[in-house]
Amino acid sequence: IPGENNDKILHCEESKHIVINVKGIYYKLDICDSKNQFLAPTTLEEQLNWIVKDATLHAESLSDSEKSIPALTTLKRNQWATIRKTHLGSGVNRESRRIIEGSSFIVTLADYEPKDLTEKGKFLLHGDGKTDAPAMAHMWEFILSREVIEKLFDENGCCMPFSRIFKQAKFKPPQRLIWEVTPELHNSLEEAVNLAKLSNDDLDLEVYDHQAFGKGAMKKCKVSPDAFVQLAIQLAYYKDAKKFVQTYEASMTRLYQGGRTETVRSCTVEAKDFVLNMMQEDVDKATKRTLLQRAATKHQNLYRDAMNGKGIDRHLFALYVACKGLGYLCTGGGFGPVSDDGYGFSYIFPSDHRFFFHVSSKHSCPQTSSKRFVELICESMKEMVDLFSED
Repeated sequence: IPGENNDKILHCEESKHIVINVKGIYYKLDICDSKNQFLAPTTLEEQLNWIVKDATLHAESLSDSEKSIPALTTLKRNQWATIRKTHLGSGVNRESRRIIEGSSFIVTLADYEPKDLTEKGKFLLHGDGKTDAPAMAHMWEFILSREVIEKLFDENGCCMPFSRIFKQAKFKPPQRLIWEVTPELHNSLEEAVNLAKLSNDDLDLEVYDHQAFGKGAMKKCKVSPDAFVQLAIQLAYYKDAKKFVQTYEASMTRLYQGGRTETVRSCTVEAKDFVLNMMQEDVDKATKRTLLQRAATKHQNLYRDAMNGKGIDRHLFALYVACKGLGYLCTGGGFGPVSDDGYGFSYIFPSDHRFFFHVSSKHSCPQTSSKRFVELICESMKEMVDLFSED
């Protein structure tokens, strides 16, 4: 929750409703009936169909401002905190805000059809800049797990009723959330929407489906797939910028209660030695292989130490970096670049024979290009795999 100087965490452990977003119109949907039973899938389907029809009915009559409230979250935190307190702190606006903030999660139902992975990635990352990015993962997880067990859908894609005897108790119908937009709030919304559009348009994103090989080929090289890709990133960036920069990869610390993340610094001395030797044509393949495996082992050890609570970044190094400037390469989980002249990079291995990766940068930086970086990543990985092929 935004504060004027400090944000705070809001926990809603007893929430029994979700929020549905259709065309920028928000609805409260109770997920339990009067006997505290979860709504059956067929009941949920009926409620969602009603919401879609109602949103379609009201979409034209509502103003753009009423359908752009989430854009306020793109403003600077202090400004957003002030607007939240002033314009969303009383009356019907306060009630609508509290319903959203107190929901278990938000589901966005969009009729947008992206033409490719990159367009889909941009939509999921920032949405249209007005109604916020979709947040559907929890709902998908629930439906998929139940579908496997109970075969919820018929041949027409409609939910099937429970095979066992089940009687749904009374439940509340969906509630459309209402917003009162004053002239002052309208001006703030226009500012927020324009700011979001500028930021979204500046995002240079490429999502690539790499099918030439996957983690299977990397394992045959006796190299960890994660370390392999991290070293390919270092090699690609050196080709792109002719320098080494601060790089971080997030690692999980879930071995510990309350653990979240620690930082792995991927640009090691060993990685640098590997990259510089890869750029030299007179260095033989055996030497390059040895340097690659040495750098990969170093990376694996750093990652293992971070997972086991032996990392120092969160405790000490963050303060040092803060006074020196931002990093340039972020190899975390699919976000935008952390600096204006850097890259964001994420990847996932769905099988041994392919993987997907996501590269982000900013159009406003003349030195970066996500498309070029994708090409350099592919080139670098092929060169690395070729080190282990017989001449």
